Parts: sequence; structure tokens; C-alpha cells
Amino acid sequence: MWIIGIVGGICAGKTVVAHEFTVLGARHFDADKVAHRLLTKPSVAEDLTAIFGQEILSPEGAIDRKKLAEIVFQEGPQADAALRRLESVLHPLVLVEFYAEARQAAREGIPALVLDAPLLLEAKWAKLCHRMIYVDASPAVRAERARFRGFDAKSLARRERRQKSLEFKRLRADFMIDNVASREHVQAQVERFWRLLFG
Repeated sequence: MWIIGIVGGICAGKTVVAHEFTVLGARHFDADKVAHRLLTKPSVAEDLTAIFGQEILSPEGAIDRKKLAEIVFQEGPQADAALRRLESVLHPLVLVEFYAEARQAAREGIPALVLDAPLLLEAKWAKLCHRMIYVDASPAVRAERARFRGFDAKSLARRERRQKSLEFKRLRADFMIDNVASREHVQAQVERFWRLLFG
């Protein structure tokens, strides 16, 4: 079974590309969704409140993702350290789920598993992948998509500075998919990559 890693800038459309792979028979492992689900686990909430304090909790006692993001996506070394501590809790748990998903997909005869993780390179998960795809979109397109998702330009820039540069991601990839035109254009590129793998 092929493991295909997807990298690109924030709001480049990595999840859209991953979905197109599922249409062809791949399975999509969305690390962000897994991490969000893990935040609802009492044991994870306990670990994180021990690190960050009760202020990251909602009035109902659950992890408030917005409050947590405000801590780890600020500027400066303190925020960098906070992000590393958050990742030290979440990344090993996400990886456990990834391996479980990969084993299950292999048992089912799934031909490829797409690893969609915003910090794939930063977490050193590229070594898990047989091929890497870079999803490309212009800064203007990504900024517009970010606004739609509730990020202003400043928030987007702050988050991007915590990741590897776009050039670094491009250089690590085996294949590039341009996601600035139509969905059909993306589909055609995904299908071309699929044919390269499976004929």
C-alpha cells in the first residue's frame, strides 16, 4: 500500500486534493480532524490543563480550541515553547491512530493512504510516506480562503511562520498539484498522479 503525504501552504486546498484521491479508491487520514477529536478525550484535556492551566477550558469544562490557539500561535519564544508542548502531547497520539488506520487499510486492500497533516514535515512524518505531493495556490487565493475560514491576514502569516517555508515543501515533493483553477483541473492532476502509481 502506498502512503502519500500531502504538503502545501495553509488554505492551499490539501484536503480537497485528498478527497479527490478517495474518489479513486484511496483512504484519507486527516491528522487535523484526529487531533481535534483527541482534544475531547478527558485524558488529553487533563494533560493539557496540567501544562496550560484552566484558562484553556470552556465554561463546560472542555478544551476550548480557540483559547488554546491564542496561546500557541502568538509571536515569540514563549509561544514557540507552548506549541512544542502541545505537539508533545498530541503528535504521538495522532501517530498511533495513523498506524492503526494504515494497518486497517492494508487489511482491506486499500491501494493508498493519504496522509494529510499540516505539520507533516515539521513532525518528521515524511519518512512514513512513499511519495509526497505539494499542493500549490497563490498567496491571494490562500488569503481569500483563509478569510472564509475566519483567519485574517495577520493570523495567517503568524501560523505560516510556524511552518516550513513553501519552497522547502516544494523541494521535498515528488509531484505538484495546482489548485488555483477549477475542481475539474484538480481532478485531472490527481488522476494523472494515480496513473503514474498504478498504471
